[in-house]
Amino acid sequence: MSKRRLKLELYTIGWICALPIELAAAQEMLDEEHEKPSQVGLDPNLYTLGTIGGFHVVLVCLPAGQTATVSAATVATWLRSKFPSVQYGVMVGVGGGVPSDKADIRLGDIVISTPTGQSGGVVQYDLGKVEATGRPIRTGFLNAPPQNLLQAVSALKANRARGKSDLPLHLSTFDHLENKPFSREKVGPDRLFEYDYDHTHNGPCDDCDQERLVKRVLRKTDEIVIHYGVIASGNRVMKDAKTRDKLSSENEGVLCYEMEAAGLMNILPCLVIRGICDYSDSHKSKGWQPFAAAAAAACTKELLCLIAGNRNLQETGTDTLALTRLRSNELLDPEDIQALSEWCLVDPRIERLRILDSKDALLDGSCDWVFDESSFTRWWDTESERSQILWIHGDPGKGKTMMAMAIIEEISERIQKRSNTEKQAYFFCQNSEPELRKPEGIIRSLIYVLAEGNPKFAKILRRKLNEGGRGRIDGKNAIFALWDTLSHMIQESSLGRVYFLVDALDECVRQPSEDDEQHQDSLESLIGLLLQHQTGPWSKVKWILTSRNESRIRRLLGGLCLEISLEVNTTYVATAIEKFIELKVGQLVKRNNYSEDLESFLRTYLIENSEGTFLWVALVCKGLERKPVMDVSALEDLLQMEFPRQLGPLYHRMLASIYDNSSGKDVDLPLTILRITVLAFEPLTLQDIAHFAQLPVTLDNQAQAQDHMRKLIELCGSFLTLRDDTVYFVHQSAKDFFEKGFGSSIFAAPNSVTEVHSTMAIRAFEFMEIFLKKDIHDLKLPSSSRSEPNTSVVAQPLPHHAQYSCVFGFVHHYLSNNAAWKATNVLKKHFLHWIEALSFMGYLPWLPWIPEVSRIIGPFKVVADKVIMFMLIGSDLTNYNAAYSWLINDSNRGNLIDAPLQIYTLAYLNPQVRGVLKGERCPNEQPGWLEKTTAVDLKLESEVKLTLISPDGSQVAIALKGVIELWYLKRKSRLDLINLARRRRRFECHEEEFSSLAFSPDAQIIASASTRIMLHGIVDGKSSALSDEKESSYTAVSFSPDGRFLAVSSMASPSGGSSVQVWEVNSKAKLRKLQSHLHLGRGSAVAFSPNGSVVVAKASDGRGEINVQLWNVNTGESMHKFRIEAEHIAQAETFFHFEDRIYLSTKDGPLDITATETGDDPVPADSLPVLQLRDDWLSRGPSRFFKVQSAWEVGSFYDSWGLNPQDWAFAHPSICSLQSVQVRGDVVVLSYASGRQFYCNVLKVDPKADVLQL
Repeated sequence: MSKRRLKLELYTIGWICALPIELAAAQEMLDEEHEKPSQVGLDPNLYTLGTIGGFHVVLVCLPAGQTATVSAATVATWLRSKFPSVQYGVMVGVGGGVPSDKADIRLGDIVISTPTGQSGGVVQYDLGKVEATGRPIRTGFLNAPPQNLLQAVSALKANRARGKSDLPLHLSTFDHLENKPFSREKVGPDRLFEYDYDHTHNGPCDDCDQERLVKRVLRKTDEIVIHYGVIASGNRVMKDAKTRDKLSSENEGVLCYEMEAAGLMNILPCLVIRGICDYSDSHKSKGWQPFAAAAAAACTKELLCLIAGNRNLQETGTDTLALTRLRSNELLDPEDIQALSEWCLVDPRIERLRILDSKDALLDGSCDWVFDESSFTRWWDTESERSQILWIHGDPGKGKTMMAMAIIEEISERIQKRSNTEKQAYFFCQNSEPELRKPEGIIRSLIYVLAEGNPKFAKILRRKLNEGGRGRIDGKNAIFALWDTLSHMIQESSLGRVYFLVDALDECVRQPSEDDEQHQDSLESLIGLLLQHQTGPWSKVKWILTSRNESRIRRLLGGLCLEISLEVNTTYVATAIEKFIELKVGQLVKRNNYSEDLESFLRTYLIENSEGTFLWVALVCKGLERKPVMDVSALEDLLQMEFPRQLGPLYHRMLASIYDNSSGKDVDLPLTILRITVLAFEPLTLQDIAHFAQLPVTLDNQAQAQDHMRKLIELCGSFLTLRDDTVYFVHQSAKDFFEKGFGSSIFAAPNSVTEVHSTMAIRAFEFMEIFLKKDIHDLKLPSSSRSEPNTSVVAQPLPHHAQYSCVFGFVHHYLSNNAAWKATNVLKKHFLHWIEALSFMGYLPWLPWIPEVSRIIGPFKVVADKVIMFMLIGSDLTNYNAAYSWLINDSNRGNLIDAPLQIYTLAYLNPQVRGVLKGERCPNEQPGWLEKTTAVDLKLESEVKLTLISPDGSQVAIALKGVIELWYLKRKSRLDLINLARRRRRFECHEEEFSSLAFSPDAQIIASASTRIMLHGIVDGKSSALSDEKESSYTAVSFSPDGRFLAVSSMASPSGGSSVQVWEVNSKAKLRKLQSHLHLGRGSAVAFSPNGSVVVAKASDGRGEINVQLWNVNTGESMHKFRIEAEHIAQAETFFHFEDRIYLSTKDGPLDITATETGDDPVPADSLPVLQLRDDWLSRGPSRFFKVQSAWEVGSFYDSWGLNPQDWAFAHPSICSLQSVQVRGDVVVLSYASGRQFYCNVLKVDPKADVLQL
């Protein structure tokens, strides 16, 4: 039978050998061997390809006679070049052992490289370099093995400690070989001579002095012992026992010597597995090499199978390929890469590899007829409006997805031959995957693929993201914002023709639009956009759409496209399916040992009854795998009874077989699994299903549990399939059978859909109660980011079934009959813990857009970012609805994505949240860094222009139109978070607009700048002009530290350029007019040095830079100028004092500008122990503790949907933008305003908190 041929991108593990006997042992470990790749280019390696434990593995051997580190490095470099998805490897073969008092190593044992002390597991030595004392020098420092392989080693240790090992099973694989070349029976005696007794003749050790053998205790069995520790690697064969022992003692107890690994570790991260064939001394013999090679290979297979059986250990190359591509793209700068990673919800190229991996191999030539079909040639060759879209449609199981794969390959080859400006992008819709079933996801992924290798496009995405934030890609009306972004890219003149392919368009999920009473289908919006954009720049865009024969899609396309019907082209489809049948029958013949008569009969039967349906053929052959027959008559009876023609009757019979093959409670197990799989909102793992179904599986023994679960999946009648231990329906039509067809009978009472949802909700809430807690990753610092938890252990605090519960538990609750009491309990205990977990999982930004959530609230007209509130139904949960609304809004969402632990500070600081939760324990947990806080929420008579807090933080000055109001901020009581502030003064200024305010140091005077400089007495309530002089605009004011002087900046006017004036406050006399070349417009700032002798001003130059200038107040001379990029300026007050120095706030930390008085450049002051704003974080020195919100939602409650007020109470927020961040010692004031609304938070930071923890 012919071997499978897979895409090179599907191979994820490299297996490297040094000797032919090691390669032969490795080849015997393959579960399946694939067709060898073609030899192209300069790559000299000869590869063997195959599958082990579900992984696709590349085997390669070093050239004969070239076993050394350089040769190994060369082989690994070529391997990684040819197989881009290979991210790590295993170096497997024989080595020389180092027996000692600490390690009783025998021939045939195994040594696995593991980190110890200062070593990563492999040390490099070079016998050509020695110290003056003669001591060899270790000359290299090598990377440690990959984390997931080391975790597999830990699992291997645990299994062996419990007497659970598959090593003997894998070794038995060699027994079928003729002459048994790898047998232990052929190895000869295991002889270890004393370290100072050398082999002095050319013959075998039979003639050596047997009296010099080391006396060792005989082992009771021949069981192979595995040792873990350091392996030494160098370019010379180790065959001197004295040197062996000396080097071992000097290198952390080396257990094994070999010659290749040092060349690999820094090129291809590897785990080294060596079978011991000698003792690294002069008594070397090759007799033990075959068995030692076999033992190492069998051990390696056991490790790979452990990884394949544990979802948490898998880090396959395809999972990281998208990020690897981005990071390795030298054309993109880091900010472009970051922007692209934000857009990359799904990389469809990786999904294509996964589909190819999960389906039968694409048969060469089976789809070539499509490229000669008249509709395809018209679509390819012409540019008329009606030829921009090609719709390929057919019934379920007709092979549309595999045809799409063939088309992608064909177009790729054509593009390579004729143009480097043409591009192709594609998307595979899959109803089973949340990220793969939304029209928004289609556009977003096409954008990502076009932009990934194009710096110009990457900058477009970066700009769009900066303009609209994440709302542009996942917010309200995202489909139209995404299309606008795609349009900008299509209009780029350097872009040639573009080919877009969207497969399985019918699997897109309908989502209601927020603004349409009829809940317009977003798929309808997508097809509408396709049809509207076919002229102008869009004339160079070609679309291929594949789907089932759905009348809805035909209606939406309206005949404005070309078509290929698989039902019309039955002759061509029949030819392709005959090739497919030939492949499947060949596999069955090998598996079930069919005779030629059985093979011939089965082939004929499948051809005559398949009716062009690939899926039907695949299901029949899968069913026959478990039903061996001996003659044609038995096979014919089996086919007629068990496998009726057409998919519908076949599904019906498959379901009947579940009942026929089970009895009583036994039938409940497969039916329970099917019910859960049907109603789950994303694919579940085997362990997920075991937990939700409470199946009788002992999860303590993971390997046995997984095996038992696989057997239960097999009882589900071929409806389900496994991929990486995740359960999927074999085809979307199979899921449809249970949702809409006869299969829905499995939901008959008492197992109705609502009851199953109820059961899943209760289970989900139980899992949440078990696993959720504050700071789930034990990071402690509130600034900890989402990326800080080790991704390889992220599932340990929150396993996958608990993650699923957090995301979908409330959705199941909404669709159930009850479980409200469970929902109430879990929210009372874990409301904020739940939001933290969602943030760490990366689900927070997507939660309101989960298609199921949108679908199930169809009867309501909703606002998109409040969708999740409908999941929290019931009078007891109404307050949580509102609290979620306040916390998960556009203002907070970005911060929680970056730093999930901020949720606790946000909840504590937000008086609305504390109000609606009625003092529940969770939000009352005061942050460790916060001593006390207060807030004020005011509705004023006109629009807020400026705000300023007094130096002691007790008063706020608010500038309105022509008016300045002064308010007290003192709280009514210690327990109140929000203060109904009392207005103290109101100053009528008759000015149109204020540009700056300043409090005097003693808080007795307020200075204001507009066209005049005014002084307002707080005690007497009187206002007066500093002088009768008027400028076109005074832009900034600041008092000196002693309050005697006032610095005022003004814009350029016809009478002169920009300037900074210094006034004496009491006498109202102008002391200096300091001329400046800065553009001192709005947004400028001025300040005095601590001793009052220097004035400093800063202003934007309008070109993205900030200019700073200093003057000597006494002489009026300009002392120094410097500039910094505007993006580095912080939102906090520009200048501040500490001790006797003046600092400039930047996002990167404060700059000490005192030194610039003498002409020196400003000095970074990263460790300055004062509160400051750094990169939007409140910080003290290097410690960050609170990320300042760019906006704050404030307001009152109202009945937003016209429902019963006693049942619904939702927040109607006003969104106030951040106006200022003011730091006064240990007090920080955050001021927000929007129109007439003013809101501020006053935070008193604990000065004793050395470590600013939660």
